Amino acid sequence: MGARYLRQTMKLSFRRLLSASLVGLLPAAAAFATNPLIMDQFTADPTARVFDGKIYVYPSHDIKAPPQYKGRPNWFVMEDYHVFSSENLTDWKDHGVIVKQTEVEWADPTAYAMWAPDSVPSQTCSSRTRAARSCSPRADR
Repeated sequence: MGARYLRQTMKLSFRRLLSASLVGLLPAAAAFATNPLIMDQFTADPTARVFDGKIYVYPSHDIKAPPQYKGRPNWFVMEDYHVFSSENLTDWKDHGVIVKQTEVEWADPTAYAMWAPDSVPSQTCSSRTRAARSCSPRADR
């Protein structure tokens, strides 16, 4: 009975130690996961590019569906692109909206489908960039 009791006690102690360790690690995992770049708006599909020693992040910008929205209910509503930049990956600057769906002549202005932006160096402006767009085409194009 003594050896059997000791094995059961050790198994129980090991399980408790393992459970306590896992529970103790949960806050640490949450602490590492709570460092988002953008905290004041909903974004998705980011592309990061480096121009002139600075990193630029181009995400899609998800908004609340406006009354005129006729798309899929409870789905993504991407009206425009923002751009964010940083010189140190800690301090970020929001440069605001860089293009809206209504400014893209070949895009459906009612689709709210400005997905997955990217950027390339402009051939006409020395250090400026031009956003490449991915969105739903107009029905007449």
